[in-house]
Amino acid sequence: MLHRAFCRSAGRLIAFLEHNRGGNSDGEKLKFPYSRLFPQNCCEGVSAIFSILLAEKYGLKDVAIIRGTDPGPYEHHFWVRAGGRIYDLTAQQFGGLEPVFGALEHPLAVKFSDQTERGETDAVDRDEIIALYHRDIIPF
Repeated sequence: MLHRAFCRSAGRLIAFLEHNRGGNSDGEKLKFPYSRLFPQNCCEGVSAIFSILLAEKYGLKDVAIIRGTDPGPYEHHFWVRAGGRIYDLTAQQFGGLEPVFGALEHPLAVKFSDQTERGETDAVDRDEIIALYHRDIIPF
């Protein structure tokens, strides 16, 4: 079942992103907007990385980045839909939540009720992500 494989890959990526934050002995191996703050404020970049790697490793065609907007204070949050399930590797930035691995609906769907599907974003360099994955720098 691909869902289990996606969850294992997501867990590996989260561990890498936590270690990558900087302040460790070997420094950041991957820089993207707010990478040093993971999981805070970097949902678009992390969603882009995750979607690129899902497509690259598993050959998925139905991967989408979802941008949810809270119209009240006009805030955005990004997550990934793949194989009909929701994956949010930065949901823990919202008090009391854990990363979301394969939910049928996002736990923040009501808060971020205005949702639009996006293809790739320019938050990260796709070629760099794929190259780092193939060089075994980004575990997935």
